[in-house]
Amino acid sequence: MKVKKIAIILRPIGNSQFNTMVQHLCAWLIRRKIEIYFLSQEKMRLERILSSSELKKINFLEFIEIPIADIVLTLGGDGTLIGLSRNLKKTIPIVGVNWGKLGFITEFSAHEMFDALAKILRGDFKTEKRRLSKVEIYQGNLCLFKSKFVNDVVVSKSKIARLFNLNVECDKEPIFQLSGDGIVISSPLGSTAYSLAAGGPIVHPAVQAFVITPICPHSLTHRPVVISDHSVIDVNLTERESEVFLTIDGQVSKPLLHGQSVRITRETKQRLLIVLNPEKTYFHTLKEKFINSK
Repeated sequence: MKVKKIAIILRPIGNSQFNTMVQHLCAWLIRRKIEIYFLSQEKMRLERILSSSELKKINFLEFIEIPIADIVLTLGGDGTLIGLSRNLKKTIPIVGVNWGKLGFITEFSAHEMFDALAKILRGDFKTEKRRLSKVEIYQGNLCLFKSKFVNDVVVSKSKIARLFNLNVECDKEPIFQLSGDGIVISSPLGSTAYSLAAGGPIVHPAVQAFVITPICPHSLTHRPVVISDHSVIDVNLTERESEVFLTIDGQVSKPLLHGQSVRITRETKQRLLIVLNPEKTYFHTLKEKFINSK
């Protein structure tokens, strides 16, 4: 499939180098007669970056309209790609270009972008489906909130000054009565993020699993657990704690009240469709990122 329409998602904050790259990218795509789409909210920003003649040759759309493009290109770090993926309503190939610090999910580096795009526009690319997960907040049997997530969800206090208690169940069977700073429940993709920093294992993205990682548990017997993503995980607040929050992918935060519970399950209706970098494997990326993070 040749690519004729491309939607571009920009990281929230750019610098002069990033802005210059966006200008070069638009000119490069215009010369190849590719229809370019940006989010409507970026219009004022692009008016400062592009010439008036270039502005006339690009289009603006709302987030819900992104799937009218053939592919979507994210320019930023993993956070830019994750924010897009969590909110998409329809599966579309995603080309992740890393303009952040550590890119575990973005497949391409900034200097690889134009060479990669030349092949992608010809239809010379492969994709891989990756699982999304779902989180819900319940008050009894009433669902108050639900969202997809890519990396992880965290239940913790906003000011981690003392321990608080949680009950964690897997398929209605108690597995933790946890006293500590909180808990991370991550997908395999998210196993190299907060979960890893909290002492959790690295899990290959092909594994169908959730990783449950206590944060600074009071008891040394509470260790990280890897379970099937066909399971249902429930996290229950057991005390009248204030300032307890559910954080989704490090980007969205929701307060939790006494009597509320958090449920984590696999997302069955939608998956990520990531355009792969043929020059890299998962373990190549893993070693590269760990070396660069030293």
